[in-house]
Amino acid sequence: MDPGIYPAVISYLKKEGEKMSEKNKLCVAMFDEIALKKRLIYSASSDIVEGYVDFGMEEGRTGEMADHALVFMLQGLHKKFKQPIAHYFVKGTISTQKLVVKNVIKTVRDVGYTVVATVCDQGPTNVGALNLLKRFCGNPADSNYFIVNKEKVFIIFDVPHLFKSIRNDFLNGGTLVMANKKAKWSHIIQLEEKNRSTLHFTKITKLHVDPKFRARMKVKLAAQILSNTVAAILKLLSKISNSREMLQSAEIIEDLDRLFDCTNGPSSRHDMKKKIRENVRENSFHHRLWIEYKEKLRSLHFLI
Repeated sequence: MDPGIYPAVISYLKKEGEKMSEKNKLCVAMFDEIALKKRLIYSASSDIVEGYVDFGMEEGRTGEMADHALVFMLQGLHKKFKQPIAHYFVKGTISTQKLVVKNVIKTVRDVGYTVVATVCDQGPTNVGALNLLKRFCGNPADSNYFIVNKEKVFIIFDVPHLFKSIRNDFLNGGTLVMANKKAKWSHIIQLEEKNRSTLHFTKITKLHVDPKFRARMKVKLAAQILSNTVAAILKLLSKISNSREMLQSAEIIEDLDRLFDCTNGPSSRHDMKKKIRENVRENSFHHRLWIEYKEKLRSLHFLI
C-alpha cells in the first residue's frame, strides 16, 4: 500500500455501500500514530528512497525524515465493520494533519458513507489538528465538533486514554476534586504499603502507585489502581482509622471505576452480551449513573 488514501479500498467501500441502508453507513473515522525509527531505505521495486515524510498523492513528500506513521480506519456504528483506509508517514505536522483528516472524511462521504465523529487519543498533534479544524470553521475553542461540507463531525477522545490521563494528572497533582469531594494520592500510597505487608493483592503494586516511563502509558495499570477493589479496601481502612478524608478518596475512586465501565463500551455485540447482558435495563445502575453524575463530570478538576 502506498501512503495516502487507498483507492482500491475506497472503490470497494463504494461497491459495498450500494447494498447497505443509510443507517448502516453511519461510521466514525479513527486515527492514531505509531512511532517509527528514523531511517532511509532504498526500494528497488518502486525506485524511491523510503523514510521521508510522505502524504501520498494528496500532499506529496518532503525532505524531512518521518518519525511516525499515521493510520486511519473506519468503524461502523450500526453495522459491524472495520476498515483501514489510509496511512501517512509524518513528523509532527499539525497543519498538514488537519488537512489529511478533512480529506479522509470528504473522500469517505463522497462514496456514500456518513462520518459522524472522529476518535483519537489526546496526543498534542491530534489535539492541535482538531483545534485547527474547529477554528477554520469558526467554532469556539471549547466546542466538540468541526464542519466538513456543511455537516458536523463530532470529536471524541479515546476513553481508555482519557482514564489514563486522569490517573497521570491525579498522580502528578496529588489531589483530585470531584463533586465537592477530595481524593488524595497519598491514601493510595498508604494502601499499597499496607498491601505489601499484609494484604498481598497482586493488582496493587509499587508499579501501580509510582509508574515510570512506559508504565505510565499502560491503561491496565490505571484501571487497576482506580478500581472498585481499591475503593473497597480504602473504605475499610477509613473505618478502621476513622478517616473521613480517606473515605472521600474511596468514594471518588469508586465513581471513576463506574464511569470507566459505562463509557468504555464493548468492542462487539458478543462482548456486550457477555459482559452486560443483565445490566442494561431501565433500572440498571448504568442509567442511574448518567443522571446522578452528569453534573459531577462538569465539576471534575485537578489541584496541583
